[in-house]
Amino acid sequence: MEKTSKGVRITSRRMARAFGVLLLAAGLFFGVMLVLGRPSQTVVLPDGRSIVLVKYAFEDRAVGYVDPNRRGKSNLRRFRDLVPRFIRTKIRALDADFVLYPNFPGEPFLSAYFTGRSQSGEPWDRPVTRVVLVGDRAESYDPVVNSTVGGGQILAFPRRTKKLRLRLMDGSAFLAEFTIPNPTGRDEYPRWSASALPVLARTGVLEISLDRFIADQQARMTACAFTVRENGNLTNVWRPEGYEIADATGNHWSPYASKSWVATNSPAVVGLMLGALWADEDAWKLRVTFVQPTTRAEEQVEFLAKPEQVEDYRRIFQVFGAASANMDTE
Repeated sequence: MEKTSKGVRITSRRMARAFGVLLLAAGLFFGVMLVLGRPSQTVVLPDGRSIVLVKYAFEDRAVGYVDPNRRGKSNLRRFRDLVPRFIRTKIRALDADFVLYPNFPGEPFLSAYFTGRSQSGEPWDRPVTRVVLVGDRAESYDPVVNSTVGGGQILAFPRRTKKLRLRLMDGSAFLAEFTIPNPTGRDEYPRWSASALPVLARTGVLEISLDRFIADQQARMTACAFTVRENGNLTNVWRPEGYEIADATGNHWSPYASKSWVATNSPAVVGLMLGALWADEDAWKLRVTFVQPTTRAEEQVEFLAKPEQVEDYRRIFQVFGAASANMDTE
């Protein structure tokens, strides 16, 4: 009897350890914060439709949202039914309809989720296609690309302001606006110092100069002009294909790259990124990935600079021999 009892105790310990490991693994896999507890806000549109800001979050880990209008079960909820109850109670993310992840691990990001209702009260699917962030001093960031489905991750926002206005867009049409406390709202952030243009950076066999850096709030574009030398010789083969932006307040994101072209009357290579950087920051860290189209070789360079705020970047960049058609966004 003693041996049997001991064997039972050992088996129980092993089972407890196994369940503990399973629980830990599940917790790591589904290590998602389920957003709860923030009061919702509702805006009624002139045509009788309504939009609700269900939840928002500022977290350094994945965030799960629940759609109150969903009919039936999400895939996560279906999986939840197969998970033992004692695990379900520990992993609240299994109740989420969709999950958002930070672009850069460990860095907090802002996200929001919206739902809508038609005039008759029926669920309005995908009421929002884009969220523009506006600060107290009217500084704003518009990501331009219409990719939000009921909400989503907010790439960048002014962090030195006490409140944020979430301006909801449906393509180019304004829908509604919500105001929330800025989760980072303070002005004690450091101030970076920008280098005067042109700024030179070297990597591998390349020497790249940032000659012009321009932000156009009206066109919602940021543009750069570079001079590239390979092994000391001027070249326009290498093209800017990827951008990474950071500022002193903790914004860090990869804006959508638009077109690039070679000037017709100078050695400049010009590149566009969607979204205009706001003027409130003294400097921006700009990391650019240049690609050689034939070999697909890549080189990265980094600059610390402040964009010139202009009202017509097309006119500015005509000095680089670019036709206006080349400067239209995709």
